[in-house]
Amino acid sequence: MKVMFTHRSTVDRIGGFVTFIFELADAFIRMSHEVSVLTFSSSINPESVRRICHVENVPRIISLKRFEQSDYWPPRGSSLKDLSIWLARGSKIIIKENPDLVIINGIVPLIKNPRTKYIVVAHQVCPHLTDLSLISLMGLRILYDTIPDFVVAITNREKRCLIEYLGIKSIVIPICINTRKYKISRLEKREKIILHVGVFGPKNLETTLKVFTSICSKDRSVKLYIVGGYDDDHMRLFRNIVKDDDCKNRVTFTGRISKERLLELYSKSRILIAPSFYEGFPYVSLEAQASGTPVVVSNAIPPEAVVDGVTGFRIPDPKDVYSFREKVLALLEDDELWRRMSKNAREHAEKLDCIVIAKRYLDILKEQI
Repeated sequence: MKVMFTHRSTVDRIGGFVTFIFELADAFIRMSHEVSVLTFSSSINPESVRRICHVENVPRIISLKRFEQSDYWPPRGSSLKDLSIWLARGSKIIIKENPDLVIINGIVPLIKNPRTKYIVVAHQVCPHLTDLSLISLMGLRILYDTIPDFVVAITNREKRCLIEYLGIKSIVIPICINTRKYKISRLEKREKIILHVGVFGPKNLETTLKVFTSICSKDRSVKLYIVGGYDDDHMRLFRNIVKDDDCKNRVTFTGRISKERLLELYSKSRILIAPSFYEGFPYVSLEAQASGTPVVVSNAIPPEAVVDGVTGFRIPDPKDVYSFREKVLALLEDDELWRRMSKNAREHAEKLDCIVIAKRYLDILKEQI
């Protein structure tokens, strides 16, 4: 089978969309399907994709236009001019390539190839739909009505938003992960590390620092690792919250690190903390669980990602330092609780393995035959 993924913007901007595309594409290739990716523009080469996304197999990448640095930010692909390029060039390429299945990430206007099935994946339509004008919503509704044969929502939250704002029905299929890549270390091999990944605003580093501060004076062996490209504002926040010199010495800002290094940290850490204000379906929580690392997260992380009380804990209020502290302490101090949740976390991740999810996409097509 020939499978083509589309990315409305550029696959050079590594994020949830791109990770999903290359993880699932890798699974389809391992299942002996022919896979390509059609993106608005790109300059990334296969070796870079392998290194950055940590995948074995890289599909052929096709660009609608030559990549320019200005395409990177703000991301191209959504303006009326860009959408007209998708309609003209994108449609032509899909018809020429003649895939059996197109999996669209970021809906765009297309002239459909009659022998191809089209699936649109709704990654994060909430809360963005609430900000759109009535005309924009009508245009989006037309696209969803005319382009896809099926619509997939990655969470039930996205499914509800599609129904509420666009009247569009969808099937829920979560994102996926190649669980073979993740090492599971026994508790005895781990350090008392609380791991926080991502430092930009919605990741809510402030709550994590406050939780660590309230724990570090009680337990002098606990450490905090913060992954992501930090700046002076992050360091000021750190100095304002973490006052104790000994506690300060147990906080490590890693900066940007390779995916291989991040995988090492997952398997070395005791807990992942993610008090995010908003998330779609973050790979961080899934990657941690694939490493057998329990997670303590806010309710912004959907229940499809973290099963409350089973693979970790979900806290309703991302600013509730006390509740985060209590759950983090429980996983630091109760070895049996940690072992049980570690086992559950890995089993949950295996249900979302990319081969499993790829088969669910193929099942959609079989059901129509």
